[in-house]
Amino acid sequence: MDRFCGRLRMKRPRIPVKAKVRHRLSNAQKGKSASRIKWNVDKLKDETVRKEYQDNLSAKIPLHLESPSTNELWTDIKVAVLESAKETLGEKSKTGNEEWFDQECEALINEKNNKRRTWIQRDTRGTREAHNTSRRLANYACRRKKRAWENSKYSNMESLNEANESRKFYHAVKLLFIDYVQAFDRLSRNGLIRALSRLGIPRKLLSLVSMTLKDCEAKVLVSGRVSQPFSVERGVRQGGGLSAVLFNLALHSAINAVDPGGTIFHKSSQLCGYADDIAILSRSLSALEGLFAQLELETRELGLEVSSSKTKYMKLSAREQRNVEDVSLNGTTFESVTEFKYLGTLLNKENKFDSYFVSLCSAAQARLSVSSVYTKEVSFGERLRERISRERPLSR
Repeated sequence: MDRFCGRLRMKRPRIPVKAKVRHRLSNAQKGKSASRIKWNVDKLKDETVRKEYQDNLSAKIPLHLESPSTNELWTDIKVAVLESAKETLGEKSKTGNEEWFDQECEALINEKNNKRRTWIQRDTRGTREAHNTSRRLANYACRRKKRAWENSKYSNMESLNEANESRKFYHAVKLLFIDYVQAFDRLSRNGLIRALSRLGIPRKLLSLVSMTLKDCEAKVLVSGRVSQPFSVERGVRQGGGLSAVLFNLALHSAINAVDPGGTIFHKSSQLCGYADDIAILSRSLSALEGLFAQLELETRELGLEVSSSKTKYMKLSAREQRNVEDVSLNGTTFESVTEFKYLGTLLNKENKFDSYFVSLCSAAQARLSVSSVYTKEVSFGERLRERISRERPLSR
């Protein structure tokens, strides 16, 4: 330490800097992986194509005289499945922007690609600005074409809806309204316990439910006399506090096993249910039959049987159908109807609510007429007495 201009100055060792190091994470480029082939599995819905695929697959799986390893078996099965799919099904065609992508968009895209290649080969201010300009023009043209196509499609849908052309505005939807034969009385108790177990109900609650359903007896009132008690081994207790809840849980377990969720707007079929009133919506008859077969199989394990007389089929279509044909699903024929009352709402094949509103107005008018007649015939004293009796019962 020495003095410099009246101040203390520290002597620090001076070390020369040879280099400065800057750290950064490298952005390693990932190699291109082989794209996964999407097979056209929709062809399997055709019975002929499905049978051909099964025969082709059976012929390609080799028979091993000696017991092969697991890897060899898996390789043989994989090769057989892929070759059969390639020969029978084929790859799924890509659906893109063919409806609005025209020659103008293609020309602008090609020009943008050429300007980009020129800019990469020779990086100057002019080539960079030319590439940016061509890219903006191409993006603007594609957005404008797509927006115009979407607006025309929306306006066409709006005009079809205003013209009441429901057949074009809506896709033809098939509906099946399912009803079961004595659902509460035919429920299998063993199936009920299995369904509750699948839903994750604790074992203690399952034991309590089994105790409430064990050794049930009933009596019948016939001509004013009570019959001898007899045992009841199926169904839930009539009027019990848990009966409706147990039945809904059992049916909910069956529905979850069939339909994981979703709506008809994003799927080919949808299952709706409230208590034992179940409706299946589907865009095709084959999808409707497949979903109904799965639901029938799941509910059969619960001891439920579909009522062929009460189950109805309806097709939403604006086209006039004089002869409504019945439909056969999974070996059972169901009656086809033009309208059906589901959960208090009257549905018809044209997907309109005019008849439902007319029925509501008629019921309200009938109720009003009865009320007016009752008001005219009953005297003021009787009405006053009835009003007071609602608050405090009076003896005549």
